[in-house]
Amino acid sequence: MLSISGSTITLTRGDSAHIKVPILESDGITPYLVQEGDEVRIQVRVGRVKDANAPALVFEGDISIEEGVPVWTISPLQSTLDCKTYYYDAQITLADGDVCTYEAGELKITSEVTL
Repeated sequence: MLSISGSTITLTRGDSAHIKVPILESDGITPYLVQEGDEVRIQVRVGRVKDANAPALVFEGDISIEEGVPVWTISPLQSTLDCKTYYYDAQITLADGDVCTYEAGELKITSEVTL
């Protein structure tokens, strides 16, 4: 089961998910539509990056763009992690080279009943 509350994503271990991760302009209201030459990345790690010693990378997110909006697909294989809290962030590198982390939060993998 997938649930999203603010920037916290909760997903049952072994499930898949397709999550829209929209980007807003600096006014916080106007949607930014991904343009040709832009690159969107999502990384999931075991902890938050606090210094040069980054916590272990768990996986890179699979991103598609639908009508200018990034969609993060988590496959069942990617969600077969230990049941605990991981941390993610979404970053866009614009065609002109500017970089912006526009979303960050927790990915909670919860236990399953059906195997």
